Amino acid sequence: ELRAKEQTQELQKAVLQTSSVKSMVLIDDDPLVRKLWQLSARAKNITFKSYSSPEAFMEASEDISTDTPLYIDVDLGGSSGLDWSKDLYELGYTDLRITTGFDDIDISQSPWIKEILSKEPPFQNS
Repeated sequence: ELRAKEQTQELQKAVLQTSSVKSMVLIDDDPLVRKLWQLSARAKNITFKSYSSPEAFMEASEDISTDTPLYIDVDLGGSSGLDWSKDLYELGYTDLRITTGFDDIDISQSPWIKEILSKEPPFQNS
């Protein structure tokens, strides 16, 4: 009976670990930034996808849950990641963050943005 209880606890722990699999998406037009995030995510066992443009993301968006953390470059090679993030919010995406190499990004008029981050992978030191 004790062994059965231990097996049940082990199974519950495995299910818990499986259901808390981390996943995230980066949309950035810089291939080096995407590669750095990909390597860092792999080292941390995080499910990670990256896209080079809003169009590439939208093509795959049916397979991406609306609560997946999305990290969006502020400058997507001619289009504004900040402006596009509002479109994503209106489509139901709720975990939106902006990545940038600049310090002066104002999100006070963008309440759908959770935070602004540098280009460093946020999970690198976790």
